[in-house]
Amino acid sequence: FKLYTTKESKQLYIHSKLVIVDDVYVSLGSANWNRRSMTSDTEIGINIVDTELVQSPDNITVNKLARNFRIQKFMEATKLTYDELDAMTFFEACDALETAAHDDGSSLIEPYAVEFKPQFNLVSDGWRQVIDPDVVPEDDPAKKIKNFFNERKNAEK
Repeated sequence: FKLYTTKESKQLYIHSKLVIVDDVYVSLGSANWNRRSMTSDTEIGINIVDTELVQSPDNITVNKLARNFRIQKFMEATKLTYDELDAMTFFEACDALETAAHDDGSSLIEPYAVEFKPQFNLVSDGWRQVIDPDVVPEDDPAKKIKNFFNERKNAEK
């Protein structure tokens, strides 16, 4: 598992959050990937599961949009062409990302090391549930939307 960040020398501040899972799911928006941002805060985002499928060089069926989006993001980070990345297996593309993170300084990324901080353990799970509970209020817009689609889905059965 590797994490990367933009190089400090590039002086970039990127607020959007992007998650691509296994070339089948894309989430892009302003919400942090925590319970509060995804359920209660006023954030905007898009979550996509494409219906158009393609075979990857790994011989795995993936979503076309998710894979193309990942390749475009890897192009930005590695300076490789679309065709070069498109021909690579997923792990070969990850190796290219790792190489770019350790290049001569021309790429946008560098490795990001997460430091353990003892204060992370000061808040017990019990206190976390008080501060940031799992409960989503009934009047939460995200819950209303989810219920709307679930009701439509059940009505179609």
